[in-house]
Amino acid sequence: MPAACCSTPVYADAKQLVIKVLIDFSAVRVLSLKCAEAQGVGTTTGATKMSESQDRILRKPEVRKLTGLSGTTLWRRERAGDFPKSVRLSPNAIGWRRSEVEAWMASLRPAGQ
Repeated sequence: MPAACCSTPVYADAKQLVIKVLIDFSAVRVLSLKCAEAQGVGTTTGATKMSESQDRILRKPEVRKLTGLSGTTLWRRERAGDFPKSVRLSPNAIGWRRSEVEAWMASLRPAGQ
């Protein structure tokens, strides 16, 4: 039995503890969103969204989903100069600048032309 001065509740089982943690996390997330909204972060009023004003790096799965191309086709087109060059993020990771991928997509001709 914990001492009377201890304010940490004792939970009967793990399920009760998980529920308490999820409720606490949800409350913190709601407060975070309200604070962000009050500061104007993530809203489009008065300024461009932060994510739109900054070029971000897209990893290969996101580029594949965005373009509809396979990983091998991305590699072939990049090698041939028909796709934006990737940037090295670490010894084992590459990505592409979003602005360059979007510009490449905008430059594509419609099918049949």
